[in-house]
Amino acid sequence: MKRLSYVLVAMATLYACSPKMGTQTHEHGLNTLSTDRNGSPMLIGRCTQKAMEQPPFGEWFNKNYAAYMVDKLTADSLKAKLQDKTFTLFLGTWCGDSKREVPHMLRLLQYCGVAQQKINIVLVSNHDSVVKQSPTHEERGLNIHRVPTLLVYEGNRIMGRIVEEPVVSLEKDLLTIVSGLPYATSYKGADRLMGMMERRTVAALMQDTIAVSEALRPLLKNFYELHTYAHVSLRADDAEKALLIASLNARLFPAEADVHYRKGFILQSMGRREAAAAAYERALQLKPDHELALKMLRVLRP
Repeated sequence: MKRLSYVLVAMATLYACSPKMGTQTHEHGLNTLSTDRNGSPMLIGRCTQKAMEQPPFGEWFNKNYAAYMVDKLTADSLKAKLQDKTFTLFLGTWCGDSKREVPHMLRLLQYCGVAQQKINIVLVSNHDSVVKQSPTHEERGLNIHRVPTLLVYEGNRIMGRIVEEPVVSLEKDLLTIVSGLPYATSYKGADRLMGMMERRTVAALMQDTIAVSEALRPLLKNFYELHTYAHVSLRADDAEKALLIASLNARLFPAEADVHYRKGFILQSMGRREAAAAAYERALQLKPDHELALKMLRVLRP
C-alpha cells in the first residue's frame, strides 16, 4: 500500500510539473489518475498518448509500441484513405488486451500520418458499478462491451470498429473497413445483435426471442460474449436492453448456470422479484453451490 501511495504521489507530481500534461489535466480534464478495482494506478476519461508513455503505464505501452512491426505494404495503401477519417479508441490500463493492442493501433495510425488530434483516446474503468465506463461517459450509446475498441469515423458516421484484437491484422482489417467492404469483429454475435437493435426496438426483439436467438446461434463461440454485453448494458443503466441480451443468452446456453444468475440479477434490479427468484433457482439446479445465486435468493426469499 505504501508503494502504491508513493507511485500515485510521484505520478501526480510528474503530471503537475509537465508543462503540457499539467495544463491539459487542469484545464481540459485530461489524464485523470485513479485506482482500479485491484488498487493499481489507472487512467480514466479522455487521455493523451503522452500520459500512457509515463510510469507505470509506460512499462507496457513503450515496449509494445516499439516492438510492433507495421505491415508497410498494406499500411501504404491505407494512408490516403485515413486522411479524412477520425478515430475514438476505448481502452483500460487494467486490461491485458488493451496493453497489447493499443500501442500497436497507435503506432499504425501514426505511421499512416494520422494526426494525434484526430484520435480521441478514452480510458474506462473496471470497477463493477461503472464497468467499461468513462467518468464523462463518452462510451454512452456506442455499445462498448469489450476493450480495446477502435471506432473509425467518416464525419459523424461510424464506418466500423475493431474490438479487442484484429481478425486478420490491424492493417488489413482497417483497410477493409475504410474501403467500405463488409467487416465483422471477432464478436460476430454481438455485432449481429447491435445491427438488429439499430433496426428494431428492444421491445420488438424481446417479443421475437426465438427467431433472434436462432439467428445468433451460429455466430457465438460461447456464452461469455453476450454475458459481458448484458452486464455492461445493465451498468450503463439500460436494464431493458440488458434483459434482452441476458434472455437470449439463457435461451442459447440453457445449461450454463451463470447465464441464469445474470438474468436473475437484471430482473431483480428491475424490481421483478419473482422472475428473478425463478432465474436464481434455475442457476442452482444446474450448479447447487453457485454462491451468488444462493446469496441473492436468500435476499428474495429469507
